[in-house]
Amino acid sequence: MKKILLLFLVSSQVLLAQIPQAFNYQGIARDLSGNPLANKAIKVRLSILSESGTNQTTLYSESHNLSTNQFGLFALPVGKGTVISGIFAGIIWTDATKKLLKSEIDPDGNGYSLNVTSDLQSVPFALSAKTVETENQKLTLAGSLLSISQGNSVDLSTLTGNSQWSNNSVGINYNNRVGIGTSNPVTKLHIDGNFTGIERNPIELSNQSTSQDAICGIGLTVGGTDRAALQVFNNTYFPSTLPFWSGRTILGSNSPNGINLSASAGTANIEFAVGAPVNQETPVRMLISNNGNVGIGTLTPKTQLHVKGAVYLEDANQGMIMKSPNGGCWKVAVGDTGTLTSTSVTCP
Repeated sequence: MKKILLLFLVSSQVLLAQIPQAFNYQGIARDLSGNPLANKAIKVRLSILSESGTNQTTLYSESHNLSTNQFGLFALPVGKGTVISGIFAGIIWTDATKKLLKSEIDPDGNGYSLNVTSDLQSVPFALSAKTVETENQKLTLAGSLLSISQGNSVDLSTLTGNSQWSNNSVGINYNNRVGIGTSNPVTKLHIDGNFTGIERNPIELSNQSTSQDAICGIGLTVGGTDRAALQVFNNTYFPSTLPFWSGRTILGSNSPNGINLSASAGTANIEFAVGAPVNQETPVRMLISNNGNVGIGTLTPKTQLHVKGAVYLEDANQGMIMKSPNGGCWKVAVGDTGTLTSTSVTCP
């Protein structure tokens, strides 16, 4: 069965040295599941179309033989391929007809399997600069404003075409959602893939500042007031006034209901590991088992509090309070001679 490929136009940029007859094209080859076709030999056919009303005419067509990279990405210069029909230099970009770019690919030598047609917007302005070069005029691009000396200017930011990417005051977005590794993001930022090796952490946050107030972390806010944050503090974070924070990783919240650590699977425990790794694993020093028992120094607590090792009570006057079968409470403490005493106290 022939594998159908999805082709997405990523960007096009005119090559401006000496007004050459070409512009750059980048694309990603994907299968029907949205997975990039990595390191794949493919054939690409590109055509420049002219549209007037409902009629489309092929002005120029060419083909390219190439291979995708490890991400399924490929790049080529439109106007420099093997000519199938037409003359690229003979295209009149400045006439009244709309120009389109039709892209087709052949993934396995069995014919072109899919075609995508996109409007060309900014390319004609740059390629048409050759018409003023002989008049000793200067074409200037400042930001999104394209100007010609002794002439007028045009704002290219309005030429968004059919692209779902937009540039606004808060940054760049794709249809209000950004997808990495997926063409169907279901959240504001959706990262999908099979991550291994150096990419097994799909998100990396790095603050290179060595300033005293340097922090790297993630903040979460709901309702404009309740906030939680996971933060790593610089090793020299105000050492004279705030030494506690220096070099620490902090999970904090100002929510009135605090922080809930939850392990909802039936056999799951909550473990606290600290210390030098043993066989590449940090040893678990304390855990809360799935039945609610707390173990210190043991991974299999048999009672609600199971301590394997010594328990040190520094203030002997505080002692240990136990509740008797009749409901009364007794505090057990130790005297200077080691004698245990019990005193009736109000139950906590």
